[in-house]
Amino acid sequence: MKKFEVGKIYRERKYEGRMDVEIKIVKRTAKTVTFIYTKPNWWEDDITKEYRKKISDMGQGEVIYFGSNWATPTVDPEPIEEITEAVIAS
Repeated sequence: MKKFEVGKIYRERKYEGRMDVEIKIVKRTAKTVTFIYTKPNWWEDDITKEYRKKISDMGQGEVIYFGSNWATPTVDPEPIEEITEAVIAS
């Protein structure tokens, strides 16, 4: 099961480019993560503030839901570094 790790950067997968939501995990407990946004995005204006969200279990790994609407961002524990390495390797 994939889990969020402190210090790593994660990104929403729905959008590419400047529209995506990118977060850096600052703290975590068994049930919550505290994070900051790493760049401006469409979801939140104040990117300097720390936010806390509950971690949900998706079956294959953890996931963070930013709201209950179908269009709200979700982030899974696939760090940006791993995504970049996979793209470069192929």
